[in-house]
This record gives sequence, C-alpha cells and structure tokens, in this order.
Amino acid sequence: MTDHRDRELVSYLLGTLPQDRADAFDELSVTDDAFAAQLRVAEDELIDAYIGGELTGETLAQFETAYLSSPRRRERVTFARELRRAASSKRDAPPPAMPEPIVPPPPLVTPSARPVAAMRALVPALLAIVCIALVVDRVRMQGELDRVRSEITELASQFADLLRLHNGMTGSNSPAPGSPAPLALRPSSAANLDIARLDLDPAAVDSAFDLLLASNQFPAYQAELTDVLTSERIWQSDWIAATTAAPAAVVVRVPARMLKPGFYSFVLVGREASGASEPVAIYKFVRSAR
Repeated sequence: MTDHRDRELVSYLLGTLPQDRADAFDELSVTDDAFAAQLRVAEDELIDAYIGGELTGETLAQFETAYLSSPRRRERVTFARELRRAASSKRDAPPPAMPEPIVPPPPLVTPSARPVAAMRALVPALLAIVCIALVVDRVRMQGELDRVRSEITELASQFADLLRLHNGMTGSNSPAPGSPAPLALRPSSAANLDIARLDLDPAAVDSAFDLLLASNQFPAYQAELTDVLTSERIWQSDWIAATTAAPAAVVVRVPARMLKPGFYSFVLVGREASGASEPVAIYKFVRSAR
C-alpha cells in the first residue's frame, strides 16, 4: 500500500481521515462497487499486516484503539489469524512416514477391539484436520479468499445451529411458521460492517425486512435483492412509500423460495416526484441453513 489512494483508505479504516474525505468515502462505499471492492482489499491487507507484526508506532496504536473497537472487525482479525495459523501448521507439518510392512496376524488369535475403538475416537479430529486442509488448499490454489470466507461463515452458522439443537437451546423463542418477525437492516457503511443473519423457518411463505432509512427524502422507494456470490439480481419490489413512524423504514416482503442459504444484499433506490431515481443505501444479510 504505497500510493496516495491506498494511504487514504488506511487512514479511513483507522478513523484518522479528515471528516470531509471520510464523508465522501462513506458515500462511495455504498454507491460505488469498484470503490467498495478496493476498500475490502485495503482492509484485508491492513489486517494481514497487523497479524504479521508489520504495523508499528502510531499506525499500530490507531489500529488497536480505533479499528478493533468494532466487534465485527475483531471477528475478522481473529478469523484471519486462525486461517494463517492453519496454513502455517499445514506447511510446517513433517512429511508422512513410510508405511510399515503389513504382517498377517498369527493364526487362531482373536484381534483386540481396542485399536478399532481408538480409531473411532480419532475420526472427529481427523475430519476437522481434513476440512482445514481443504479450505487452505482452496485459498492457495484459487485465490478466492472472499468466497471461502463466505462459505466458512455459512458452515460456522450451520455448526452453531446444530450445537444449539444439541444443547436444547432452540424452540420456544422461534417465530410461528409462516409468519416470521421482520428483520431490521441498517445501511452498510465503513462505520457499520455488521451483517445481519436471517433464520427462516422452512414452513415460512415469505420473509419481511425493515430497511431502515437515515432520512426519508423520497416519496417512493424500490428494493432490489441480489445474490452476492453470483452477482445475480433475484427479486425486485414495487415502488412503495416508507413508513412515517420513527424510525422511517421501507418494508418489503420477499418470497421464502427466493432465499436459499447464502449471502444477499438489498440495493434501495429512491424516486423523485419528477421520476428521477438514484441509489439510497445497501443492506446486507446472511440467510443461514437450518
């Protein structure tokens, strides 16, 4: 990160960019996909530099006091550190030893069940090692770190659901089938990197979303739903007015059949009375598997 724009992006992430430039970057992160992608790359490089011990002085202090003040950002740093540790462990592992010759057992001797039980006990650990190795290999060979992160997030969500089911923590607080409670979404920006999670009952007909507005400046709005991993627009609302009660929001209902487990975003467009329209905000959420 040597050119002027990269230094500005780092200052923006660390909260040291002048307010007028920070406001401009906030707007670009919502309306300019190329800028948003550049910002994600700069953030990944900044995190890698931190966990690699390359940050020093004031930059290190700003990272630990400003950047790490967000729980979402702390999770990203923890994830990157664990991923690097897994890759390092796989790279430094000694080569496998040559197999010993297979010696047939003595006749008329009943084999002990103890080795079989020991192998069964090792199966979960072996599966975990294989999964980590597959993820690391995919990152190295394909360079699709963002896609792998999304897949691991979904796997972690599925694991959390299974763990709650195993511990008897689900059931009483779930919304009634067919009528899930609306999911309130805040506009995505550099100051709000949190991604909401949608737990959709399999029997639900649709899912309601409250797209919260910073200010209600248009008489009508339209929401477009996109699958982030494929960049495919899969649904679009009619032109509707925002609610008048505070906080103002655009309420949309998406058919449940459109919401497969994955990573989605809403692009909200506002329309003037003259008919002119412009993007207002982007909202992101993850549909977890049940």
